Amino acid sequence: MDCSVQPSKKYKDLFIVSTTDFFYPLVEDPYLQGRIACANVLSDMYSMGVVSVDTMLMILASSRDMPPGPRHIVTQHMIRGFSGMTQPIQHDVLCDLCVNPASLLQI
Repeated sequence: MDCSVQPSKKYKDLFIVSTTDFFYPLVEDPYLQGRIACANVLSDMYSMGVVSVDTMLMILASSRDMPPGPRHIVTQHMIRGFSGMTQPIQHDVLCDLCVNPASLLQI
């Protein structure tokens, strides 16, 4: 459980619950890796008692050392896996793709 809870400034009776996780590839299947990442985020939220998630942001970094064609295929499969895991529970997913992992330090 690695979430932060902040009171909403706009809506006095609501709270903003957020979590951020970083994953290195755990499996060779990028679609499954996306599903694993999403399941981890959702489990963090559920462990805090959150039953409805409005929006999820996926920040995906990929190495420039990988050729562009395979990199595009792998990242698309990871995005599809992550998004597919949210569809049964009807969450919106936004995705921000970083091509250079070092750019994560600049966000």
